[in-house]
Parts: sequence; structure tokens; C-alpha cells
Amino acid sequence: MTSVTVLLLGLLKLIIFRCPNTSDRSKSGRGTSSVKEWASVYLKAAQDRLQMQIDGYTFTIEDMYIMQQMCAYEVGFANHLHRQNPMTLL
Repeated sequence: MTSVTVLLLGLLKLIIFRCPNTSDRSKSGRGTSSVKEWASVYLKAAQDRLQMQIDGYTFTIEDMYIMQQMCAYEVGFANHLHRQNPMTLL
């Protein structure tokens, strides 16, 4: 079996045998309020620091959370570009 076949079989299992609670928002979304509560605690200082540096837009805690999530993708993409063409970081 090739690695592509194994990957496709794994994805098929995820689709067919997904957790039945996925479509029940009362069960699948239980952690959302806890995430929002904790994010408002640990991202508040970052929100305040960034807000002092910009006029015309008011950052929300959700903005901070999204920026945090995007950072890893941006770094990975920049590293990919640099490997393709080292001049991209100049």
C-alpha cells in the first residue's frame, strides 16, 4: 500500500466514522465558552499593547486570537518561500 492510499483510507474513515456528536451543537460546542473566557484573560495584555500602536481600529479579543492562529501559517509560508527563493526575505 502506498502512503497516498493509506492517507486516503484514513480520510475516508474520518468521513464515514465521524463522531455522532459532531452535528449536535449542545455537545460539540461545549468548550467554546471556556475558550472565549480564557482568551479574554491571556490575550488582554496583547490587545492593550497593540491598541496603543494603532488609531482607527479597535482590536477585539477575537482579533488577537485570530492573529495568534495565523502566525504559525505565516511563518511556515515565509520559510517555504525562502527555501524556494532566498531573495524573498530581502
